[in-house]
Amino acid sequence: MKKPIIILILCISTFSFAFESETFKVYILSDTLSFEEGNAAYVNICVQNISEKNAFFKIYPADYSTFQPVVYTMEGREETVKIKYRLAGKTVDQVCMPLVPREIELAPDEKFHRKINLNDYYNLVPGKKYKIRAFFLPDAKIASVVRSENTLIANFNKHIERFELPAEVNQKTEIEPSEIVSLFIKAEKDKRWNNMIKYLDLEKYINVYPDYAQAYNGADDLSRRSVMKDFISYLSSPRRDYVLDYDIMNEKILDEGNSAIVTVNIRRHGPIMPFAYEYRFSLERNGAMWKISSSDATIKKDKKR
Repeated sequence: MKKPIIILILCISTFSFAFESETFKVYILSDTLSFEEGNAAYVNICVQNISEKNAFFKIYPADYSTFQPVVYTMEGREETVKIKYRLAGKTVDQVCMPLVPREIELAPDEKFHRKINLNDYYNLVPGKKYKIRAFFLPDAKIASVVRSENTLIANFNKHIERFELPAEVNQKTEIEPSEIVSLFIKAEKDKRWNNMIKYLDLEKYINVYPDYAQAYNGADDLSRRSVMKDFISYLSSPRRDYVLDYDIMNEKILDEGNSAIVTVNIRRHGPIMPFAYEYRFSLERNGAMWKISSSDATIKKDKKR
């Protein structure tokens, strides 16, 4: 530990060093142990009153005075500093002597945090690993220094170029109504019934089928469950006019983004030739998702053979 002491002598003049304290404990903390070139390298210095009575310390309006993080290479040498008063050959007591401090009072066990950007005081070198310790001066004008209980070991990484996605990609962060309809039709085409059913608002979609709607709307709760079970079973049965292919034609967002209409051309199998339909699916927003609440179909002349 001789080298850190020598470093502090440069900072604090002829002070004697009492690294231990019966009043304060000091810790150095960080949300990350991997900093990146070009970004802030923040650490937090935490001071805790470990005595049984209120304790006081002074903060001076001078950089690198009361709270002093020290950055060492893994070989134990202090990294190159850019602390102005040290580069000018001055000590912290000389800098603080004419200044008026702010006094901080801590109750027993109370803590005080100071966030510091290491880049403000050191020329950190990309690709190097560092040891970081903190020193706390309860009054920078007198000989009293408390060393942090712990030491951080952190990497300082080279800047990695990050490529931004095109704006039109970044803007679309939630699924669209037409995507829900496409997934619904594809699930039917692939006979993946469970997937198909989950895109429906079943209590509303049942009204597309008058026979089931009449039985469901006129029943009590117990009977409704039975009708709904039969309805789901019906929807999950393979159809003779199964889906051959489909094209999403149009999507309209309505009601201030709470409902939508999606128009789709669907070709279904026929006994002699395919049938072509124009479907209109109505959807309603369900949180960040959409659910199909109803649909209607109009037969079209099919030009495909």
